[in-house]
Amino acid sequence: MAPHADEPSEAEPAVVGDAPAPRVMRVAVLVLGASADDAVAADGVSEVLIGAVASRATAPLRIVGKEELQVALGQGEERSLDCVSSTPCLGRIGVQLDLDEVIAGVVRRHAEGWRFDLNRIDVRSGESVGQANGEVRGDVGALAAAMGTALPELYAVRVAPIVLRISASALEAEIRVDGRRVGTFTGEPITLRDLQSGDHVIEVSAPGYQPWRRELELDAGENRDLEAGLTPMLGSVVPPPPRGGVSPLVWVGAGVLVLGGATTLIFGIRSRLDPVEGVNRADAVSFHEDRERDARLANAGLGVMGVGAAVAITGFIVSEFGGSQDSNHAFVAPIPGGAMAGFEGRL
Repeated sequence: MAPHADEPSEAEPAVVGDAPAPRVMRVAVLVLGASADDAVAADGVSEVLIGAVASRATAPLRIVGKEELQVALGQGEERSLDCVSSTPCLGRIGVQLDLDEVIAGVVRRHAEGWRFDLNRIDVRSGESVGQANGEVRGDVGALAAAMGTALPELYAVRVAPIVLRISASALEAEIRVDGRRVGTFTGEPITLRDLQSGDHVIEVSAPGYQPWRRELELDAGENRDLEAGLTPMLGSVVPPPPRGGVSPLVWVGAGVLVLGGATTLIFGIRSRLDPVEGVNRADAVSFHEDRERDARLANAGLGVMGVGAAVAITGFIVSEFGGSQDSNHAFVAPIPGGAMAGFEGRL
C-alpha cells in the first residue's frame, strides 16, 4: 500500500516545520562462527551485539542483520565468513546496500572458552575505524557479556601517531626533546614515535659547535624531518684531539724505513759483486749492466729510507706522551669560509 500523503517515506524524509528529519543511519551487524559448531553461539551473541549497538545510538538508526545481508547479497555462511575477514569486501557490501557502517566479527571456541574479533568499517572511506578483540573463559553468556564490554573499543577515537626524525650536521651530536635526551646522531636520523601533539623544544649540541635550539608545534598524524644545522665555534678544535699515545705516523714511517733499508742492503751488496774470470766480452758487458741496475736500486732504497725517516720523525713530533696539556698534537680549527689544520706543542 502506498504511504499516506502525510506520512514520510524512505525517499522523502519527514519534515518538522521547515527542517528535514535527521537522516537514518544504516549499520550492518554480522557475527559468524569460525566453524559450524560455533554458528549457534555466533547467532546468540549477534542479538546481544545488535542491542548494544542500538543502545549507543544518538540519532535514528537502522540495523541490518545477518539474514538480510545474506539475502540481499545471495551469500551463504561459508562465503560470508570469508568476507568478514576482508576489509575491502565489507566495504563493497556497505556500498551495495547503501550502509554507513559495517560491524563484523568472528567467534571461535578454544579449550578454555571463547575468542572474539570485531571490526568496524566506515563505508565512505573503506577503512577500519575501530577494532575490539579478546578471550574469555566460560559459556556463551560469558562471551556475550565480554563482547558487550569491549564494544566501546570499536568507537574509541583513534589518534594517528606523530613521527619525527631528527638529524644533525655533526656526528656525535646529542639530541634532547623537551629536556629529555633521546639519542646521539651517528649518521642515521633519530626517529621518535611517542610524542604527543602540541609544542615541543628540540635541542642539539656537539663539542666545538654552538648549541642549536628549535621550538615547533606538532599535530596528530604529522610526519616531519628536522635537521639541525650546527655552526662551528671560532677557534674550537673539531673534533677534539685524542690525548695520549704514539701517532700512527711513527709506525708507518718505521715500516717504510725498514723496507728502504732492506732494499739498499740487498741491492748494495749485489752491485759490488765481481765478474767470474774467463767470461766472454758479451757476458761481461751484461754483468756490469746488471750491477749498475743494482746500484740504482740501492740508491732508490736510500731515498725510501729518507722518506720513512721523515714520516717517523713527523709522527714522533705530533705524538702525545703521558697526555700532558703541553704535549704536541694535531688540530683542525674552523675559520670563516673554511678550516685551518696544523699541530701545536713544544719541539
